[in-house]
Amino acid sequence: MLYGTSGKVWKTAKETNATGDKVKQTDAQQQETLHMFSNNTYSMTGTSGAIQGKFNFDQTAKTLTLTPDAGGTSNTFNVETLTDDKLTLVSPTGAKLVLETE
Repeated sequence: MLYGTSGKVWKTAKETNATGDKVKQTDAQQQETLHMFSNNTYSMTGTSGAIQGKFNFDQTAKTLTLTPDAGGTSNTFNVETLTDDKLTLVSPTGAKLVLETE
């Protein structure tokens, strides 16, 4: 469900902060995409360019870790919802990002 048979493109549908308040998306943020591939790599595109990396999805713990190729810090999210067309990620601070397939 995360990447389909070979890859899947996810776009932000809604974002809330740690207290549950809706975060208004800018036009640029609405254009950002997260492309997940079946070989456990990803590409995130936005106005500042693209970031490639590797991901690890732990189905048992329901966590998704994104590690950029260019170095930097990996990010781990709890996966609250994962269906064919909806993915909800929860950050360690409690902020939520709801993604839908393109």
